[in-house]
Amino acid sequence: MLSLIDQWVDRLLSNNEKKTEPDPGLDQTLQTLRAYKRKLTKDQAGMDFVSSPAFLEVIEQLDAEGLTGLADELCADALLVHPNHSNKNIFGHRLLSRGREKEAENLFLQLTNDMTFAHGAFKNLAHIAETSNAPHEACLYLEKALAWDFHDQELQASLKRLRKSLRPTKNRKSDYFLTSLVRGARIVGEGYELRKLLGRGGAATVYQALVSGTQQEVAVKVFHRSSGSTRHQEKAQREAQFTAQLTHPHVVTILDVNSEKGFLVMAFCEGGSLRDRLKQKKASLAQTLDMAIVLLRTLADIHEHGFAHLDIKPSNILFHHGTPIFSDFGIAVTQEEGQQAGTQAYMAPEQKRGQANRASDVFAMGLVITECLLGHPTRHIGQNIQLPPVPKGPKRRALEHLLRGMCDPEPTHRPQDLRELAQRFMWAQALPDSEAQGTVLLEQMRKWALGMGTTTAKLLEKHPIVAYLSPVDLKHRGGSPQSEI
Repeated sequence: MLSLIDQWVDRLLSNNEKKTEPDPGLDQTLQTLRAYKRKLTKDQAGMDFVSSPAFLEVIEQLDAEGLTGLADELCADALLVHPNHSNKNIFGHRLLSRGREKEAENLFLQLTNDMTFAHGAFKNLAHIAETSNAPHEACLYLEKALAWDFHDQELQASLKRLRKSLRPTKNRKSDYFLTSLVRGARIVGEGYELRKLLGRGGAATVYQALVSGTQQEVAVKVFHRSSGSTRHQEKAQREAQFTAQLTHPHVVTILDVNSEKGFLVMAFCEGGSLRDRLKQKKASLAQTLDMAIVLLRTLADIHEHGFAHLDIKPSNILFHHGTPIFSDFGIAVTQEEGQQAGTQAYMAPEQKRGQANRASDVFAMGLVITECLLGHPTRHIGQNIQLPPVPKGPKRRALEHLLRGMCDPEPTHRPQDLRELAQRFMWAQALPDSEAQGTVLLEQMRKWALGMGTTTAKLLEKHPIVAYLSPVDLKHRGGSPQSEI
């Protein structure tokens, strides 16, 4: 069965035969067109044809001969055969030139994530939005186009013109986009292509980016600037130097630093941050304890290198293929130093007094673990920490005592041996949930120890696991086995 275009061509030829002398040139063009139409098959040969330079040549030939309508129909049929981005881009431009903006918009929206066509697609979407009397939307599209190519002078002029015509409004998404991606791209330059805003803190803004040329996915951290100050340069250099000394599988890797421009490049962690995860749903008990054990051991390694992180919080704990990773060593110090900087909600009492040390990291880590278990941040510290979501029993008792020790207001009362603390969390993970199960396990352990001799039985009674299994033994020990860590 002939398609509509074939039928139209047949009628055109028939009319020409009746009313006018045959035009050899037109007749040859139409015959060629029908030959090309027969190549638009939905097999590999048809897909290869619509992707070839020959297809573009016949479109250009039809346009040159004034047969743009036939060229449009041929493009539409080609899109049905092989809806690749190149064909969508070609047909989108043709529709836009015909004033069919809504149809063109639908095609350009499908191209915004393709590196080859995104810049032009956003540019065309901005044009459509402006002609549709939507200047705010046009600004947003222009800014996104500039994020792909900041050096497009035409777009910069269009954006400047549009922004002048708009009335000032508060908290416009357009303003925020310009402040983040566009200005970030201007600072970073041509070596990295910024793609997405990952987060913004008091000291810096972090972007997802691609390395120009290799297309390697990275994270770029741009430190905020102050007029006449070089602090952003010092911060970039400082963080890079600290992190470079901590080559560790659970510490983010620094790939590059440009202290002159005030930015550094890090390995990209595709799993986002702990803060992102907690916003979606509360972490499970097993997930929280697995993460806590890994990070406590990592923190032990950091402290053994002579450093204190001093800004441990959910947004500075990243995940890469499920593995937790410490990031943001922007205010990390050696153990001899002390400062007040940090995030207020996770700062230990001594840190707020400007006397931060490694024990301040233990306090912050305790708050982070508690937040994961509760599902929300807590203002309680020390003996006031409770975990209602965990069933009453040995597991909950162990966790509460470990976290109360970590969040003790007095730094000298907090656990000092973080590897031993991680081991205690492993015990807590293995403990039974209910008191009844705990009593049975404790009786079995005492029976086994007694069978091994009096000395073994005495050693067992001193072991902290007994305090977790028996509330009576825990009370007898003064309410906490922390002093042994």
